[in-house]
Amino acid sequence: MKKLLVFVAVAAAVFCLTVCPSGKDMEKNVGKINVGFGSPVADGVIGPDEYSAHVTLDDSNMKALTTISYDVPAGHKIEAYFSWDDDYLYVAYDATDVTRCPSGVDGAGNWQFNGDNIQFFADIGPVLAYRELLDTEARGGRRSTIFAVGMNANDTYFYLHQLSGNDAIINLSPDPSPSAAVSTDQGWTAEIAVPWDTLINDLNAKVEDTQISRANIGNGAVVKALIIYNDMETAGTLKNMFGTTFSDYSQPFDWQPEEFGIELVLYGGNTIAETVKRSPNLPPETAEETSPGSSADTDNPPAGSIETPSITEKPGEENKGGVPAVLIVCACALACIIAAVVIAAMLKGRKK
Repeated sequence: MKKLLVFVAVAAAVFCLTVCPSGKDMEKNVGKINVGFGSPVADGVIGPDEYSAHVTLDDSNMKALTTISYDVPAGHKIEAYFSWDDDYLYVAYDATDVTRCPSGVDGAGNWQFNGDNIQFFADIGPVLAYRELLDTEARGGRRSTIFAVGMNANDTYFYLHQLSGNDAIINLSPDPSPSAAVSTDQGWTAEIAVPWDTLINDLNAKVEDTQISRANIGNGAVVKALIIYNDMETAGTLKNMFGTTFSDYSQPFDWQPEEFGIELVLYGGNTIAETVKRSPNLPPETAEETSPGSSADTDNPPAGSIETPSITEKPGEENKGGVPAVLIVCACALACIIAAVVIAAMLKGRKK
């Protein structure tokens, strides 16, 4: 009997340690943000009133990849800022990360793209959500284009554009769009300008049943967006990955276009956006029309590629996030109570 009590106590304790969530669950997705017209200066310093829209991203509105961790780090946050003009969608980050891990730089001065980085996914209209995408490796598969930024160990930075696995370092192109990133005491800041033309061309390359143009950019245009933070423990070793998805931990993990948790609504420009033709596959509850190479120096490092989230947890797989959080908490509480009762009974038996 004593061995049985010991087994039950150990099993309950292990359950608590391995299954029970330790941090706060995602409370809601970010949702709609109204973004005004304006052209910030991308110098790595986010000035007061420089951007028309701002949101704080933390463990209340971001979701972790539960095959790595159930929790967004409690002390981690991103102050995200947005603006737009006729040429660019501006995105800025002020990231608080006390364990900031920059990307490595090898002996020849090449950037290795293996440290902390922030990925920005965008979908105008939306065009990609609920559509049959051209699922080829050259077009990036079942995701939108990525604009990623991160710091290097020598305090330089990279700004990558990825439609497929390996495209271009924007800040080293012959005619780069505005960008900058700098280290700070609490983490790092970055400012990037996402070219509308690049984004439009990428989206058009991934769908067949509709095409968009500059006419779809203007007042009333909707840009569905997703921000992902790849948090490294050491260069190349991923510690955590979390982002602004549409659904909380009660749903299987999925960062595809249907799950983007941010909706940027543009205003303040000189034109009204033409409506993007909606997908015929939109479910009834969302079927409304939407409105309007290697180098020897860091001056020319190799083209970069940031690993993109491709893991989709399906019902039935091992997934802490696949069960409603309240049920997990109740199960953990019950397991802890059982462990406490069993241990108390054992101690009482010893005293006798």
